Amino acid sequence: MLEKTDAKARKRRSPVGIGILVAILVLLAILAVRVYQVNSEYPPPATRIYALGETVSAGEITLLVKSAEILSLVQIQELLPGFDGGLTTPNGSSLAPDQYKLLTVTLVLKNESDVEQKIDLRFYLQSGAWSNGASLDLLMQINGDEQGLMRTVEGHGEITLVVPYLLYDFMFANPDDWATVEAREFELVLSQYPTQNLIRFHV
Repeated sequence: MLEKTDAKARKRRSPVGIGILVAILVLLAILAVRVYQVNSEYPPPATRIYALGETVSAGEITLLVKSAEILSLVQIQELLPGFDGGLTTPNGSSLAPDQYKLLTVTLVLKNESDVEQKIDLRFYLQSGAWSNGASLDLLMQINGDEQGLMRTVEGHGEITLVVPYLLYDFMFANPDDWATVEAREFELVLSQYPTQNLIRFHV
């Protein structure tokens, strides 16, 4: 008698289970269509890779990376007399000179138009999983001005800037990566979408 009762209960529940299954399949189908639509509207960016010394067009302004180098504390002090470090970790601990380096990128910006043009230098540097933006304070100190990351280039004018990026040992999970940081390949990311423009180089 009990077995017959269970069989009847299973028969009563089966339409409910089928209904839930159908609803799930319909939701998955709707989700798949939506994902397809989003991917169609926003396809992955195309990537253009440039080399050191190669000219990149950024609208009316062209730019190129003339040189790049990683500086030790002594070299930083030669570039910035009076620089004493004073850098700290996120928790406020002081950093020793061997715990950070400065990578400088020398940019040449040229205005190809007749009128004044502005360019935003919020380019970030990356290498593997590591990335960082330019140091605004050091940028102004090295170039001797207070213009910051938004730069103005006169019509048919040309300017050369040294853009600094700080590298800290705590930003590299593997100690070996920090020990060999000067042998790494770096990419200066100029734009992300719809075209990702990168300048790839070794120091």
